[in-house]
Amino acid sequence: MSATVMYKVCKDGHVEQVQQFGNAWHGAMSVWMSMSERYLGRAFDMSNPQATWDISKTPGVPREYAVTLLSTFDMVMVRRRDMPELIRCFRAFVDEFGKVGGRGLHLDRQADFMETLLEDDDCDGVCWNQTDVVESPWVATGDDGEEEPYNVQTCKRHWFMLGPGEPGSASCP
Repeated sequence: MSATVMYKVCKDGHVEQVQQFGNAWHGAMSVWMSMSERYLGRAFDMSNPQATWDISKTPGVPREYAVTLLSTFDMVMVRRRDMPELIRCFRAFVDEFGKVGGRGLHLDRQADFMETLLEDDDCDGVCWNQTDVVESPWVATGDDGEEEPYNVQTCKRHWFMLGPGEPGSASCP
């Protein structure tokens, strides 16, 4: 079965896998389906996913839902200081959409796990691979051509959300 994989960003910058949440369908895909149904009035369309992803920038969409949607995007990271806000947004999303069509969501378990990461002094943030049926984006190629863990201090493919001026922040839709 597929899984959504959560990684922590360590103080030294490297990214390491810390948890799996069974059935990736209950992560990003459920978020995309819920948002499409609510705000586009139709099912999520894999041939045009951008229409759903753009909901994160739509005026009137509650911030908690837009933030949850942003968290499903490729190469996104959330800094430790912003994790409590993400936890709050995940819980609000589950409260609203967790019962839609009987669809399961594992965002509540992700929120619970992020709370434990806040107790980890080596945790500087979190990121995801929304489905482990594809290769993890959190690897890099070293100078010797070998794979090595992604490091936020040397690799620049990631982006942050929720910080001042960043997507999902109160000042930036």
